[in-house]
Amino acid sequence: MQSRKYSSVYFDREKIRSKLIELDYKQARRLKGPIYCALIKELFEEGCNIWGEHLENLVAKEDFLFETKVIRDRVCDDMELMMSLFENMRIAEKVHIINPDEGFKMAVKCQYNILKLLEPHKKKYDWLLDDVYNIIIPICEFIESFGIPNTSETIARIYFKIAQFSSDKESSLPFAIKFMERSLVLSRNEAWESDYVTEREFGVYPTLHLVAGRELSCFLLRYAKSVAKYDPKSAEELAHKATVAIAEVGLDKNKIQYGRALLARVNYIIQSEDYDGAMKILQKVRKNVPNSTDATMPKILSDLHLYEGICVWNSKDKTGALSKMEEALKFAVKSGEKHREADILVAIGKVYAANVQEQRWAREAFKRAKYIFGELGDVLNRKKAHYMLAKLKADEIFPYFMDMLKDGTENFCGFYNLRQWKNSCQKFWHTMGVEELKENKIYCLLEDEIKDTFAWSLQSSERH
Repeated sequence: MQSRKYSSVYFDREKIRSKLIELDYKQARRLKGPIYCALIKELFEEGCNIWGEHLENLVAKEDFLFETKVIRDRVCDDMELMMSLFENMRIAEKVHIINPDEGFKMAVKCQYNILKLLEPHKKKYDWLLDDVYNIIIPICEFIESFGIPNTSETIARIYFKIAQFSSDKESSLPFAIKFMERSLVLSRNEAWESDYVTEREFGVYPTLHLVAGRELSCFLLRYAKSVAKYDPKSAEELAHKATVAIAEVGLDKNKIQYGRALLARVNYIIQSEDYDGAMKILQKVRKNVPNSTDATMPKILSDLHLYEGICVWNSKDKTGALSKMEEALKFAVKSGEKHREADILVAIGKVYAANVQEQRWAREAFKRAKYIFGELGDVLNRKKAHYMLAKLKADEIFPYFMDMLKDGTENFCGFYNLRQWKNSCQKFWHTMGVEELKENKIYCLLEDEIKDTFAWSLQSSERH
């Protein structure tokens, strides 16, 4: 049997030790895990109780959402992001413990850094961003109330981001408006640059105050649009605030946006049937809106001529009203805005419908509007155009029924058929879905006189 030879293996223990990374207790605890528990303990051990409790609550919420399959991604899956967030949480509170004078300033800076870290992951961690905002807001409000030096700029930027985040949902618009107003007030008379470049400034960073004013105006107009459905007066007040916000940051670079805000206000004033007040603001629009080749100008000019036409029509100048509305129609076609074109056709149809001899033109306008609304898939406004056609038909045949009733003493009159026709009409009007009809403002033979209005046709035309 052959004997085996074994070679000796030598280890350089010192060399191996030199390559080993020494871990302190905290690093070892992080590696052993679970990582969240380790980080929470670190915060409490360093005296960061506020952020320690917040992190504990955020981890519990993430665990629940992950276990119930509401979310698929966890923050701990992105170690770089998680550790960056943790360091900002720790520093925000730790510095305040060590040096209270510098603590507030560092706290708001770290909170702002947390928001900037999460923003690129807004869709993935939307729940976390929402909760972080709820944590940061009371802290910023507390620091702001003391007027701590060198904190206003960062707080203004945080409020700006809070407002932008909240504005994604229509139901959160009042909340977004509140914090955008705060950002505007804090940045007033300051030269703080915004965080991004805008096209209007040709690649230059505008001031935070300028951008906050623009955004606030947009938020107010969006909220006014939703409020106008049930309270045109409040919507008009919101649109007025939007014009004030734009005027504060300067009209030179914002004339078109200022014109849109004025036209939105005119829209709501017309819905309240204050045509004289609307006409005064329209004169201001003509004075302030520039002669520009901007792509948005046809839309603005279209609304301007439409509203002028409506105001002129209510001053009993039919020829002037039609002239204005025809100009509005030309600009609507030029802008390619089909919805705006259909709204103007409805308005033109109403003007023609007032004259029995011109009802043929009214019918053509209503038919064209109904067709456009159908193409756009706008079921409600298509029904409204259909209602106007039915109303026009009722106007045409109404005199014949009156003649038939007057001749009832001598000739036979089918009262049963007349009542049956009237009751059938009632069902038709109620199923149209028109807001005015829900209040039983029904036209055909159900009431002696119904005041006609352009209001409902304008609620859908605000698309500035």
